Amino acid sequence: EETESQILPFMTYTLQMFQTGERALKSTKEEQLWKDSVILFNEWIMRSKTLNEALENITSGFVNYLPFKRCGLFSYSNTEQIGFGLYGHHLNTELIQKINEDINNLPIIKKSLQKLQLLGERIKKVHPIYMAEASGGLPIQYVQQFELKSIVIAPIYVPSESKLIGAAFLDQGPGQQFEVSRDTYTTLMKFGQSAGEILAKFGAANRKNTSNGITHLSSREIEVLKLVAEGA
Repeated sequence: EETESQILPFMTYTLQMFQTGERALKSTKEEQLWKDSVILFNEWIMRSKTLNEALENITSGFVNYLPFKRCGLFSYSNTEQIGFGLYGHHLNTELIQKINEDINNLPIIKKSLQKLQLLGERIKKVHPIYMAEASGGLPIQYVQQFELKSIVIAPIYVPSESKLIGAAFLDQGPGQQFEVSRDTYTTLMKFGQSAGEILAKFGAANRKNTSNGITHLSSREIEVLKLVAEGA
């Protein structure tokens, strides 16, 4: 009883220090985890030798190194304001490639793009878009077709060119609702930049081959040519 007034404040202070240390350790571990994920993702996609391999490795990498189950990769045409489906991991790639959507039909994405256009070359990073309810921001036909609930849209961005070239649509499976942590947001931005750089590299290689007389057409370009040949 005589020492209680001295011991209790000391024990309270010690407990507070312990809790502070625990939080700091947890934060350090989480930071190291997302940094490790970025390193592993970069190593994974750098093994790509062709554009098709890059698409496959990027989509699988988003799922393998982040808490997601499905990934759909899309390209974005700034001149046409249209998104084209490229590839799917744990999604039917043929169905993804049939998607050809005007950005005006995607109001949340359009609003984000307008902000980027205002910033222009000053922008250094593009933030992901999280939707707790996909039906609130995506056309209902896609929500029903792919059984979407919560979804994250990770920009595929080329920092060296200050250029947005596409996006990865990610979720945790049919009808699954989820939230996204701050560390996952950070990792998504890093993944998107790495994916953008490697896709830009293959794009530059394709342009070089075309200038040498070797033409490489995308699946969408082949589809358009077939329609033209049929009289469309």
